[in-house]
Amino acid sequence: MKFTDKTKAYEIDLSLPECKRWLHVMVAEEYQMKKMLREAKMSADKEVRPLPEAGIRLMKAYVSRAYKSSGGRYVGEVESMADFLGESINDLLALQCSFELTQFCLAFPYAHPALTSALGTMGTLYGKVFGCTSGI
Repeated sequence: MKFTDKTKAYEIDLSLPECKRWLHVMVAEEYQMKKMLREAKMSADKEVRPLPEAGIRLMKAYVSRAYKSSGGRYVGEVESMADFLGESINDLLALQCSFELTQFCLAFPYAHPALTSALGTMGTLYGKVFGCTSGI
């Protein structure tokens, strides 16, 4: 990817209800959001391909329910993105949580060696980093 200093910036009004905070960004960036979602789903599908479809659906539903029942911050934002993109809230929350878990394992590989080893060589490729999940 070519470097650029022309990064788009959007103001997010946190006083708005969660379901409306990102609407102007979603409208402006619909193509990019759909492209990123497609790529994220393809990447995730490669990791869970050996599992039966029913198992994958159950896993997504479990992650979604666990996230919501543990406080589920910003679920309204994710729900509005899912509605806008015509996607399942379970799919978006599972992708979001898997991204955060990946970033945690990359930053703290000693926290759970089994999770880190499951990521394969990703840790050596990207080093110890945290990722920002805003808008993911």
